This record gives sequence, C-alpha cells and structure tokens, in this order.
Amino acid sequence: MPDRLPTNVKVLARLFANRGISTDRIAFYNEPAFLAAEKRDPSFLEIYAAWVRARPRDKAYDGRVRSVVPRMAQILEHEIRTDSQLGVCIDASMMLTKMLEEQGIWCYAAKGALTVSAPSLVRPTHFWMIDDEPTAGHVWVVAPPFEIIDITLKKQAYAFGEAAILPDSVVLETAPQIRPTADDFCSASVLEHAFRRRGPLPEDIHFRLSPQLERAATSLPSFEVTIGETALRYAVGGVTLSDGPCLHAITSRRWNGRLAGELYDQIVRPGL
Repeated sequence: MPDRLPTNVKVLARLFANRGISTDRIAFYNEPAFLAAEKRDPSFLEIYAAWVRARPRDKAYDGRVRSVVPRMAQILEHEIRTDSQLGVCIDASMMLTKMLEEQGIWCYAAKGALTVSAPSLVRPTHFWMIDDEPTAGHVWVVAPPFEIIDITLKKQAYAFGEAAILPDSVVLETAPQIRPTADDFCSASVLEHAFRRRGPLPEDIHFRLSPQLERAATSLPSFEVTIGETALRYAVGGVTLSDGPCLHAITSRRWNGRLAGELYDQIVRPGL
C-alpha cells in the first residue's frame, strides 16, 4: 500500500526543504524545484494538497476565506451558467484556484468521482474515474476551511433531467465523511469485466485497477452531501492544479467571451 500523505506541518516542511522547495509563497507548486520533484513523482501534487490542509491558519485568515469564497463561487457560477458550454469542471476549477490564489487563499483542485442519487432518478448518475473509455470523473476545489467548492455541478451533459434537482453550486465547510468504494470509482461494466477475468472481486479492486488512486483516496477526505432528497458522493482520487504560472496565462477557454484573467479583472474582482 502506498504511504499515506503526511499530516504534520513540520514533517511536510522538512520534506519540501529536503528538495529545495520553499513554502513561503502561495502556489509554490509552480516553482522550478517543485516542478522538478513532480517530474520524478507525478503524484507530488498530493503533497502540496497535504500542505494546504496542514498549514497553520488563524481566525483572521479563515474569516477572509469565508468572506471571499462564497461570493467568488456565486459570481463564477453565474458566468458558467449563462455560458453555453457543458462539462467544464476541469477548466472552471483551474480558473477558480488561480483566482483564489490572487486573493491570497491557499487551495487545490480535487479530482475524483461523483455520484448523484435522488428518488426522482431511475438510477444514480455517475461520473466515474475508471470506465471502458477514458473519463475525467469530476473536479472540485478545496480551500480550507471549505472542503467542497463545486461551481460546475449543474453544467454537465446530463441525460435525465438531473440539473433540475441540483443546487446551482455546492460550497461547504463540512459534510459527513465517507470511505469510497469500487462502486464510486468504477463503472459497472469495468467491474463486470474484472469479475469475468478474476472471479470474486476484492474490496480494493479499484486500487488494483488504478493504483495511483490509493494514496489520495485513503489520505484525503471524501464526503456525501445531502441537499433535500438529492445525495452527492464526492470521492477524491487525486489532486490537480493548473500548469499556468498565473491566472492570466490560462487561455484554454473563454467564458461569455472572456478569458479567465479578463473575467477576474472585469467581473470577479470588482464584485468581491
């Protein structure tokens, strides 16, 4: 089993220092020493996520985060909702992390699986990480004390009217924690094929099929959110962050005609 992520800030600081990585500046995952470590270990971003979670915070910092995050999420959710693009969770989360960093807020994007369940749905809707075809699953943002900031929940390519039972966004500091299972991460067809090849499946079949999931899934928290009769299972399986050195370097997508940097300068920052 892969080592669990450290949770002690002194241990993490020493780990970074031993690699010549300074933790003084926000978004140090873009620094050359960090990029060199990540090149040797592609999962090194998970260590950055552990730092974001473990670093000391005071009441003034948390108060500012609580002031900025809900308002920024509201503004961006409106922009995303009025735009015509679907399935934008990765680009939107990369944009959100960079905007939060502009505000001095430490954060990371969690990539994982999402399950939407409700009595009105014939069956749950899944965004798996392991399927017959490559899949991105789902991506949301973590900015302690907020555990889930999901501004694209409604903007997926739903087929059964799921958007009508979903909130515009999910911005939560806490929710009941869950222990994700193979059913969270793997499609039914993947599990069926695995059963045909292997016979009875072990509980950790998702880790055997995709070993890179294990450290994040066993170290970072996953949650089940209940809103009315709708249940949302957020199962974390990794960490992702933008390769762009700054917000204005993100040019992969426009939102109502604006690049991410333009959206921040013209809409988001004036609205905070």
